[in-house]
Amino acid sequence: MSRITNECFPGAFHAPDGLFYVTVVGNAVAGKEERRILPFQPRTIDGFAYTSYEVVCGNGNTVGDGVVPIDSAHLDDAVKVCRWIGDFSR
Repeated sequence: MSRITNECFPGAFHAPDGLFYVTVVGNAVAGKEERRILPFQPRTIDGFAYTSYEVVCGNGNTVGDGVVPIDSAHLDDAVKVCRWIGDFSR
């Protein structure tokens, strides 16, 4: 899906028409691979993030909001905001 979107609407696609883009992503969760013995064993936040990041960008060992990695959240030619969001106390 993201590949098709990037091919059809790359970067800040409508910026030449005067549209202003801002991308915002959290940087609270670093993906960390975890090995589970049973398929329904609970996941850690870091383990969930790893799996999600790996699907989105091919690298689970990165940082993002827990679902989307930073590099995949930002558009070229947009104002990029990266914030720590939430309290992931363990």
